[in-house]
Amino acid sequence: MPEDCKQGSAEAVALALVGPLAASVFLIAAIVLVSWVFALPQLTTFLNGKPPMAPTTAAAFLVYSGYWCYWYFLARGKSLQLLRRVLGLFLMTGSFLILLPYLTNGPDLENLLHAERLPTVEIPYPGRMSPLTACMFFNLGLSLVLLLHRIRGFFVAQFLVLLNIFMSLVFLVGYLMAEPVLYSPGPYTSISNLTVFCFLLVSFTSLCAYPRQTVASLFASSSLGGFVARRLLPLCFLGAVFGGSVCVMGERSGLWSKTLGISLQAVIEAAISGSLVAAIALSINKIERDREQAIKHKEKLLGQRDNFMAVLTHDLKNPLIGNEQVLSALMRGQLGQLTEGQSQLIGVVKQANHELLTMIKNLLALYRYDRDNPAFDFSEIDIALVVQEALANVQELASLHKAEISTSVATELPLVRTDFTALTQVLTNLLQNAIKSGSSEGSRISLEAKVESVDGQAEPRHVVVLLKDQGLGLTERELELLFHGYRQTAGGVEQSSGTALGLYLSHQNVRAMGGNLSCDSKLGAGSTFRIELPLSLRPVAEVL
Repeated sequence: MPEDCKQGSAEAVALALVGPLAASVFLIAAIVLVSWVFALPQLTTFLNGKPPMAPTTAAAFLVYSGYWCYWYFLARGKSLQLLRRVLGLFLMTGSFLILLPYLTNGPDLENLLHAERLPTVEIPYPGRMSPLTACMFFNLGLSLVLLLHRIRGFFVAQFLVLLNIFMSLVFLVGYLMAEPVLYSPGPYTSISNLTVFCFLLVSFTSLCAYPRQTVASLFASSSLGGFVARRLLPLCFLGAVFGGSVCVMGERSGLWSKTLGISLQAVIEAAISGSLVAAIALSINKIERDREQAIKHKEKLLGQRDNFMAVLTHDLKNPLIGNEQVLSALMRGQLGQLTEGQSQLIGVVKQANHELLTMIKNLLALYRYDRDNPAFDFSEIDIALVVQEALANVQELASLHKAEISTSVATELPLVRTDFTALTQVLTNLLQNAIKSGSSEGSRISLEAKVESVDGQAEPRHVVVLLKDQGLGLTERELELLFHGYRQTAGGVEQSSGTALGLYLSHQNVRAMGGNLSCDSKLGAGSTFRIELPLSLRPVAEVL
């Protein structure tokens, strides 16, 4: 099926060539076949010269190019695997049967198909398909069958097409240099010059149909390598052919000796190759200058975006912080006593305000991570102080949801080297999620901090914080995507909720601080979050 290529790209241009190339071969083959059917030797000679394209060759080209015309103009986006398989096997079988009389005394397929047309040209095996042509059609048929298999099949299929291109170029050079040895298989029918031309067209059609696959991607790629390959390879071949033609024509005309002709050929090819490399170098220099300008423009835009994000978050946070202070004053009774119902309503508003403020902070942190610019203030801290600060941050939320939080912090925990504010935010976010995941009647949450040792060693390696809740738990798919900033669904990529974004940032923060955040959960059995933090080299008592 056609590749989904951007308009104007090298892949799109290659794909757009499929239709015209296939239609050209279809038209040539149709005219040749009509000239044989209606016995129009003038038309046949005009198109083919000697030897002419055989009627079986024209029929094979008609079928093969007709498939690509149908694929390009009528069936783009449709699966044609069965048709491709049948056509490939048809070409392979037909070419084998045509080769059979050359190899053994087997049945003569061409004699059965058009015996009355065979003696129209006075050459060995007149009007027959050349054995070279049959071999190349066998390659095309096999390549069609292999296109049904991805990657490896595409590589072999396109390699066979490239082999046909190479053989066609050899035959073409033989015609240009007037050397029959290069295009004539001994006493058998020579391959027609028009057949060589058509093989070049259909071979390039096959490559252009899948411009992003294996071998074809080397030439159709929009990268710098594809740019160089599309210009260097064809012109190098044309330069060699031109130099050789000048050498041969001058030698045959008596203008110079063979030695001088070879020397002139070397000089011409060197001049052409040097000019070509210089032209490509100029083009690459221009591409490099454009790339540098694009990078500078991008850096300028990123700087403007940084300023915009800084101003935006500042202007958004200030009103919310003011709201937080006013709501806290109301709940403490500084502006007058409130009823129980009023306190609960204000608590809900205060919690919503706090969550909005947290989301803004998370978005700013996410932006910093996207810019690869997270800011941390590392120091040696006591994990008990982090637990105490996180519990204070969620006290009002726990009271609102009737959640009970039990803590177990081991005595004389070693210090951890981390960012106090970032780690407190991580633990606060995990506690908030655990509280919200509980039932309306409240839930029990346990928070434990301890040290862990490596198996078989007495020395501790990590300080571990375990947070267990009694929520609904997670499915395997939800657990797999838990720490992703964006979630992949059946319908595509969708942005996660604020909670999932907070977990993503918590995971990124812990990793950036040299630790690890993981989760063990089963549906209906709650979740356990595990934070592993590397130890500092000094104990708590030594710092105090």
